[in-house]
Amino acid sequence: MTPFIRLNCAYAPNRKSFIHWPQAFYPNAINVQAKPRRFFFDQHTIQEFFGRYANIPPRPMSRQAYERLHAVADILEDLIIAEWARYRNLRSHWDTLRPLLLGQASLLSSPELVDDFAAKLFWNGEENITTLFHRLRQIREQIQKLSSGKPIFCSCRVAKLFLNINSYQDCLESPAPEAEFDVRCSIDSSRVFLDHTATNRLFSIPSEFGLWQGLAWELIFPVKAATISRSAPQASAFLQEADLQDFPGVALAMPGGVKNAASEMTPEELLTRVLKRGKTASVVAHRARELGIDSFCLLIRMSTPPAQPDQLIHGIKIWLNALRLPLPPAANEVPLNLVLTFGAKVVNDELFQLRNKRPKGNFENVFSWLDRLGPLAASDWPTYFATTYPQWPEGRMDGTPEELETVFQDIVQHSAFTSRFGPQSESLKAMFLGGWFPDGDGGVDLLLEKLVVHARQSRIPSY
Repeated sequence: MTPFIRLNCAYAPNRKSFIHWPQAFYPNAINVQAKPRRFFFDQHTIQEFFGRYANIPPRPMSRQAYERLHAVADILEDLIIAEWARYRNLRSHWDTLRPLLLGQASLLSSPELVDDFAAKLFWNGEENITTLFHRLRQIREQIQKLSSGKPIFCSCRVAKLFLNINSYQDCLESPAPEAEFDVRCSIDSSRVFLDHTATNRLFSIPSEFGLWQGLAWELIFPVKAATISRSAPQASAFLQEADLQDFPGVALAMPGGVKNAASEMTPEELLTRVLKRGKTASVVAHRARELGIDSFCLLIRMSTPPAQPDQLIHGIKIWLNALRLPLPPAANEVPLNLVLTFGAKVVNDELFQLRNKRPKGNFENVFSWLDRLGPLAASDWPTYFATTYPQWPEGRMDGTPEELETVFQDIVQHSAFTSRFGPQSESLKAMFLGGWFPDGDGGVDLLLEKLVVHARQSRIPSY
């Protein structure tokens, strides 16, 4: 079956606008060298910033400028709600500032001025980012011309390239997989199809693939109902109730532990290090605004620090704001699931201690990293699940039934687990029962069953 690629190639009315990707990554991913007064806006500095455009003689109103300016306002609102440091001080004044921004006559008459305004507002007019932004817009226009409004499909081989966020980096570092990037396209009356066998070559240079990947908004994978119902009935039951949206993850840290200034980054680094993080935040914000998220599952390796916790918190804040809910919401308001994956490692560490007659491990350390999630982990809101994946060696519990029973009792009775999973946790039991033989489900089936319940209890109206 052919995956469908939906590209970020449209303006309003769906608000996936020209500016939708750079806003989310900029304040967090780039070390901006700027004076605090310029970098952190407050009521007075933002009005001064608006004032730079107030005295420019307006021309007749432009629809394109109107749509772009509204998109900028929506993005700025997301950043204020998520409490990004650069815009946090604007929250109490936003009800006044938004109409003030949208009433700027000079901006409403010039798309070019809106571009200039957005570049300075979101990334201080950094030349490297502005150049990349305009290059992405050029490629988007080429895609629009190529597709003429037709949907874009691709082979599974091409989908693999788009799905792997490191594909472009791999192409830059090694010429060996160059053939993989020789993607071709064919066009008929109903669609554009990307594969490796058509006549027309799609990318003349590797950077064009990087830009296409940067613009790809989502990949939709159809699933054959008859097959999945036989091989994975719990997954089938879940997909009959809801769609599964997999937001791409983010790196644990910047390479070398340093956040470089945009001026110090190459175009390739901006694409591979910076853009992918901004895209994740943008997709979450857009889905939240569409009321397209009924519940969240944060998948985090057990005993491992969560990647970019600030970004996770910001995304959850935007989701809750779209639902008009506080952080944390009231109990049972909307589901947040903290899914601790690859739990076999903790079990196997305890098995080692048991066999060598050493003291039991300190299970509090298993959860110490989660403190970085702040209100997401500290409140009574999230539901904890544990899973593992015995089909892979690192996800399989390596013990006899008697040893596993001993470790199981140690874990389910320890306060570090009972305070989060509750007493006699179904999830921990399911992980143990399904985690010690290669064909086990490692507790995933129970998680899917609970997600079905969440989908049926959704408070978001269906259309």
